[in-house]
Amino acid sequence: MTAEIVPSTLRNSPIDPEMLRTFLLGLVPLMIAEQQGATPEQLEAVRDRCVELITSRGDELQFGGSHRAASRTALAKAFALLARQPGGITAFGVHACTRVHEYCPGNQPTPETHAYKGNDGRP
Repeated sequence: MTAEIVPSTLRNSPIDPEMLRTFLLGLVPLMIAEQQGATPEQLEAVRDRCVELITSRGDELQFGGSHRAASRTALAKAFALLARQPGGITAFGVHACTRVHEYCPGNQPTPETHAYKGNDGRP
């Protein structure tokens, strides 16, 4: 006898892009914090595990299955690793970076700053 925590209709359904985006927005900052202070060897081990899970279980990440949680977590950890690179990473509607850089979506002017120009060109 088996007990299902998640109904099979949800576990085996294609992932909603907005749900994936929300998942990444919530988990990637935690993964970045988790990786702080890690040695290059530790980061390399994380990278290798992420590559293994995403490439071997990516179909389950997208379409569901028993390894969906592990592959989604691996994707978030991979985002955190790539956030360390110059320019960070932008994918699935999410931008992650650990350093300010040119053209960073998180560093754009807002209506509260004098650099912002509205649709009519006026500040």
